[in-house]
This record gives sequence, structure tokens and C-alpha cells, in this order.
Amino acid sequence: MDEQHHREYTVEFQDPSNRVTYFNHVVASSVADAKGRILSRHPDVLIRAVTINPIDDRTSSIQ
Repeated sequence: MDEQHHREYTVEFQDPSNRVTYFNHVVASSVADAKGRILSRHPDVLIRAVTINPIDDRTSSIQ
């Protein structure tokens, strides 16, 4: 099986019912995967932004 490269993303999303904006950190294989992980848990939210978090070799545990 092919090993995919996973990275940490910050996903900014808004709840349309109360207009509150949230941020979640997710480990995903792509921007689309990061969005999909949020939408699978919160299907009614509006994704506002997805950011790739920089890798810091001293603190990162993501391989």
C-alpha cells in the first residue's frame, strides 16, 4: 500500500446558525482531505480557510 504524506492543517470554519468562527487542527493528506474531515463532523458549516501549518523539526511529531 502506498504511504501518503500527511501534514497538519488549520481549518477555519463558520457555523451559519450563530455566525461563530472556529479553528481546528487536523492531520490530513491534502487541503481537500482537511476540509472533508471537518465537513464529515460538521456538515452544515462554511469552510472559510485552510492553512498548512509549518513543520518545526524540534517539536513536530508528524511523520
